[in-house]
Amino acid sequence: MAVTKFVRAQDILKEKGFKAPPFDTAGFQNGVVEFFRSRDVSAKLPVIPIRFVELPDPPESGFSMPEKVVLHAANYYAYSYHSNADITVIEDNEAAKELENLGGVYEIENGGYFFFEYRNTGIQRVYKGGHTDANGITYAEDPVVFVDEPYAANAVALLKMAGFIVSRKHKWNRNKYLSCYDVTLI
Repeated sequence: MAVTKFVRAQDILKEKGFKAPPFDTAGFQNGVVEFFRSRDVSAKLPVIPIRFVELPDPPESGFSMPEKVVLHAANYYAYSYHSNADITVIEDNEAAKELENLGGVYEIENGGYFFFEYRNTGIQRVYKGGHTDANGITYAEDPVVFVDEPYAANAVALLKMAGFIVSRKHKWNRNKYLSCYDVTLI
């Protein structure tokens, strides 16, 4: 069938009944601000654009901020080689405080380890360079923000307008298939 008028992508999406959720601009800006307030001046936050439409349960806000969690590896192999065996999340604030006091890694008597990594809601199956638990949920060794790709350019522009330093888009060092923008204060 020949097209007789100019058809936009928006028109096709409307025909299909697809309505993208709105991007939570204030929530995104607040998350980035809180990240830098709680860290040293030299901190760096990678912002990674990814197509949320391809994810099974994407965040409604259009972005996913990192959440620091305590992981337990039952053995040295799982801890040191990023194996997906025997990795579990410890939902215990006291354990997190104790681990923070000990410097981030703690070996326990039975040969296991407690350590920090980061998870992102709705982005559990995307490889982030850290460990993967037995359920296939992935973690990142360092905090990263995932932004729905259609909103990424505007999100980065917002950070630039707020005075943050944003690098050019480049390949993220933890995963050669994902591109990112590095955001810093100076």
